[in-house]
Amino acid sequence: MTPEAADAEFVLKSTPPRVSKDQLLRGRLGWDGEDLRNKTIIEVVAPAGFGKTSLLGQWRREALNLGALVAWLSFDERDDVARFSGALAYSMRIASGRPTFERAVAQTMRQGGNEQEGLTAWLAEVANLGAETVLILDEVQTVSASVLDSLLYLILNAPPNLRIVLASRKALQLPLSNFLARGLYTSLDVERLRFTRQETAAILKARFKDRITAESCMRLHDKAAGWPLGLQLAMVVIERQSDPNTAIATMDAATGDLERYFLEGLLNDLEPRVVEFLVRLAILDALQVELCGFVTGYEDAPELLKRLRETLPIFMDGPSAEWVRLHPMVREFLLGQLRKRPEVELQALHGRAARWLADHGLREVAAGQALAAGQDELAHGLISECMYGAALEADNVRLLYWLERIPPEELERHPRTLLGAAWVLALSERHRQAARLIEKIHADPAAPVEERFESALIHGAAAYFADHIDDMVDTFAPWKDQEVTSSSTLRAIYANCAAVAQIYRGNPEQARRMIRAAYAAVSPTLQAVRGWGEWGIGFGYLWEGQVQLAQEWLAEPSRRADEAIGRRNGVSAMLASAYAMALWELGDVDAAEDVLLDRLDVLERVSAPEAIVMGYQVAARLARLKGQQRRALDLLDNLFALGEVRGMPRYCVASLFEQARMHLVQGRMRSCIEACDRLAAMAAELDPASLLGRLLLLRIAQARGYAAIARADWEGVLAILEPALEEADKLRRGREGVEMRFLLAVARMHCGLEWKSHRDEALGLAEMYGMQRGLQELQTLAGDWRAGHAGAKEAPRDEPALAPARAAAPAEVVRTGGLLTAKEEEILLLLGRNLSNKQIASALGISDETVKWHVKHLFVKFNAGSRRHVVDRARMLGILGEGY
Repeated sequence: MTPEAADAEFVLKSTPPRVSKDQLLRGRLGWDGEDLRNKTIIEVVAPAGFGKTSLLGQWRREALNLGALVAWLSFDERDDVARFSGALAYSMRIASGRPTFERAVAQTMRQGGNEQEGLTAWLAEVANLGAETVLILDEVQTVSASVLDSLLYLILNAPPNLRIVLASRKALQLPLSNFLARGLYTSLDVERLRFTRQETAAILKARFKDRITAESCMRLHDKAAGWPLGLQLAMVVIERQSDPNTAIATMDAATGDLERYFLEGLLNDLEPRVVEFLVRLAILDALQVELCGFVTGYEDAPELLKRLRETLPIFMDGPSAEWVRLHPMVREFLLGQLRKRPEVELQALHGRAARWLADHGLREVAAGQALAAGQDELAHGLISECMYGAALEADNVRLLYWLERIPPEELERHPRTLLGAAWVLALSERHRQAARLIEKIHADPAAPVEERFESALIHGAAAYFADHIDDMVDTFAPWKDQEVTSSSTLRAIYANCAAVAQIYRGNPEQARRMIRAAYAAVSPTLQAVRGWGEWGIGFGYLWEGQVQLAQEWLAEPSRRADEAIGRRNGVSAMLASAYAMALWELGDVDAAEDVLLDRLDVLERVSAPEAIVMGYQVAARLARLKGQQRRALDLLDNLFALGEVRGMPRYCVASLFEQARMHLVQGRMRSCIEACDRLAAMAAELDPASLLGRLLLLRIAQARGYAAIARADWEGVLAILEPALEEADKLRRGREGVEMRFLLAVARMHCGLEWKSHRDEALGLAEMYGMQRGLQELQTLAGDWRAGHAGAKEAPRDEPALAPARAAAPAEVVRTGGLLTAKEEEILLLLGRNLSNKQIASALGISDETVKWHVKHLFVKFNAGSRRHVVDRARMLGILGEGY
C-alpha cells in the first residue's frame, strides 16, 4: 500500500461518526459522571443496535469540552498489527496536532524495531503530552488475536494521562482484573445501555412535541424495552401516521415496515434451521436452555442459544441468571410468523411447553401454555394448585383473569384453593365476592382455627377495600392478642390491617410500630407482602403531613417493587401513588408524574381506597399545572363516578373537595361554592362516630371554610375552621392542620384580630414537614400581609374582596404577600406579554443583567424551568391575569 493510500485509509478509520444535533445526551452515562470519572479503562459491550457508537460520540464531545485530547480509531477485519500501529499514530497526530507520533513510530520501525517497540514509542509520546488523553477504539470485536495482544500491551503500559475506551459487540476476555481491583476499570453492558423511560420520553417529545402523550411514551418504551434500534424503527413507522398516539396503540411488529425490517435485516442472513428455532421459541415468555431444547426438539439448543445471544441484539435478561427473554418487538414479529401455520402445530408446541413447565414446578406459567394448547382441564387444575401461593405475591390483575375462567367447582375442591381465590378477590374491586366465597369457612366453628383466622383476615381485607373500616375492626376483634398461626405472612397482614385502623384513630406512630414488629419476620423475597407494610408506614407519614419523611421512606420500596413485581402490579401502584403524593407536596412535579404514569387503571382495580384517591388527586393536580383544566376536572369527575358506582362516599368527597380547592385558588368563587354545597349535602349521610366518617366530615368542614372564604365571610371562616382544626389535631391530620392554621391567619387578619402567630406557626410547620406546595397555592388568598386588608369584610357577598385572578382586571399582577418583590411583579407582567430581556430592560430602564437576575429568581420562586413555565405557573396560581 502506498503512503497516500495508507493515509486515506487512516483518515477514514480515525474520523469519528457525525453526532446529530438532536441526539439525546445521556446524562446518567456522561463522561464526567461518577461511574466513569476516574476510570482508566472503560469497556462497552453490546450487540449492534444498542447505541454504542452514539454514546462514544457523546463521550468524545464531552471529553473535548473538558480539555482532553481525544483520538478515535475504528477497527475492521483487515487490521493487522502494522496497520494498527500506523492508524494509532495517525489518529493521535490528528487529535493532538503533533506529527511526532508518526515520526516516532516510523523511526522505531526503520531502526529495526518490531511493532511492540513502535507501540512503546507511541506511549512515550502520549506521556510527553502531559495533558489528559483519551483513546476511543470502536468495533474491537473484529480484531485478530495478534492485534488484541498488542492492544493489551498498550493497556498494561498506558501512562497515567491516558484513558482507553473499548467498544465491542462481544466480551473481549482481556485480563484486566488488576485494573478492576484498583477501581480503574468499568464496563457498560446491554442493560446499562438500554434507554430508561425518561430517555425514551425525551426522544419522543423532541421528535413529536406535544402531539404525543406521556402515556404513549410509556407504552412505546415498554414495547421497545429500551432497545435504541427498536425505538428508532418504531419512530419511522409512527412518523408516517397522522396521530402518533394511535400509531403506538395499534403498532404491530408482525406487519408492515417492522415486519419487513425483521425479515430483511434480522433473519435474512440466518440459516433456515436457525430461523425455525427462533420462531418456535416465540411461544415462550422466558427462555431456559433445557426448556428451549424440549419445546423445539433441537438437541443442540444450548450451543445455538448461546451463539444467538452473542450475535443478535434480540435478547434481554430474564427473571434469573439462567433465564433470558426475547425482545418484545422481536417476539411479536416471530409470533406473527408462527400464527401463519396450522393451529395443530401451535397447540403441539404449547403442549410441550406446558408439560416441561409443570414438571419443573412452574404451574402458573404452565397453565397459560396448557390453555393455549386447548387443554382447559389441565390449565384449570394447574392454576388451582398454585392459586393460594400466587394470591399474595403474583399480579392480582392476572389472577383475576384466571378466576373468570376457572369453574366454581374447581375452586371449591380444596380449602386452600378457595382461600387463594378469596384473597385475589378481596384485594381487588371485586371485594364483595370474596366474603361470599369464604362464608362457609368463616361461619364454620368446626373448621381448623388457622383456616378460620385466615378467613377472618380475608373478610376484614374485603371490608377494608370496600371502605368499611369499622367492619374490618369488628371482624378482627375476636382474634386480638391470640397466637393462632405460625405464618409470619398472615401475622404481617393482620398487623397491616390493624395498623390502618390505628392511623384512622389518630395513632400513626403506634401503627408504624405494629407494622415494623410484624414484618421483621417476613422474607425479603415476598415483595408484594412486604410492599403492603411499607405502604402502610408511608401512608402513616402522609396522614401526619410528614411528606419529607414519606418521600424518604417510600423511594426505595417503590423502586424495588417496580423492578421485582412490575410497575403494573397492585402493590407497586399503591406505593407509587403514595410516593407521587409526597413528591408533589415537595415540589418535584416531574418525578411525581413519572412515578404515577400509566397506573390509574391498576389502582382502580387492585389497590386500597386511599391509594386510589391519592392517585387521582396527583393526576388531577398535574393536569391542572399543565394548563389542562378540562382533563383535571374530568379525572375528578371519574373519581366521583367511581364512588357512586361502588357505593363509596370517600371517592365522592375527595373529588368534590379537590374541585372546590382548585376553583378557590384559581379565583372561580361561584364554582367553589357550588362544589362545597354539594359536599355539605353529603354530610347527613355520614356517621360521625365511624373511623372513616370522622375523616370525611373533617374534609367537608374544611370545604365549608373554603366556601366562606369565597363569600368573603371571614367571621364564618373562624366559626367553621377553629373547631375543625381541633378535630384535625386530634386525628393527627398534619396537612389539614397546617392549611387551616394558615387560613385562620388570613381570616383573623381580615377581622382585625391578631394573626401573625397563626401564620408563622403554619409556615413553620409547612417548612418542617416539607410541604412546599401545601401553602404555596394559597398564598394569593392572603393578599398583602402588610396591608392588613382592613376593609375586606365590607365587600358585597357576590363580589368577594379576596378574589385572585378576577376576570374584571386581567392586566394586574395580584399582590403576593411578599412572594414577589415589586420589581419582580413588573417583570412578570412583561414576561406575560412575551417580551425579551432586552425589551424588558428598555421598558423598565434597567440593565439586561438586572433583568436576568430577577428572571432567575422568578424561576426559583415558581419552581419553573423556562420563561413560559413561569408565566403558566403565575396564571395557574392566580398571580397573573389570563389576558397575559
